Amino acid sequence: MPKLSKKAAKEVEKAEAWGVGGGGYLLPEGRYAARLKAVTVGQGPKGEYWAFEWSKLHNEDGEEQRGRQWDNVSLGVKGKLAQVFQGLGYSPDSDTDEMIGEWAVIHLAQEVATQGKRAGNTVNRIVGVTEFDPDEWDFDPDEVGEDEDRSGGAANGESADDDF
Repeated sequence: MPKLSKKAAKEVEKAEAWGVGGGGYLLPEGRYAARLKAVTVGQGPKGEYWAFEWSKLHNEDGEEQRGRQWDNVSLGVKGKLAQVFQGLGYSPDSDTDEMIGEWAVIHLAQEVATQGKRAGNTVNRIVGVTEFDPDEWDFDPDEVGEDEDRSGGAANGESADDDF
């Protein structure tokens, strides 16, 4: 039967527990400054979608928050795509690779997931994306470090594979 070493057990005891099931971090509803980490293409039951992955989230007090957030946007939902492009300051004919590393403000709500691996759990959902104005935030985006590939988050009720 597995058992942590005494040193590892002490480190785990001091660590902050991750949010609700699946390794995701449940954040309070509100506005968060976030940096676009990646855009990937997926295929769902209603067709192709783009998964926008947001990292380096900062709350309105300028404090960095744990985890990442995903927003799966169907290519059939033109208004939502327009919102993301406008929030990042790009036109819809831009290559998404150009947008990686750009800041925007994501607006999070909480809801109970009705399907998928997180069904029945309270999860975050991105309900809006607006432009980032650094003068409105109490942190310097130029001083924010690079992304680390280790934290979880929720993708419209789905968590990405945990990286442990």
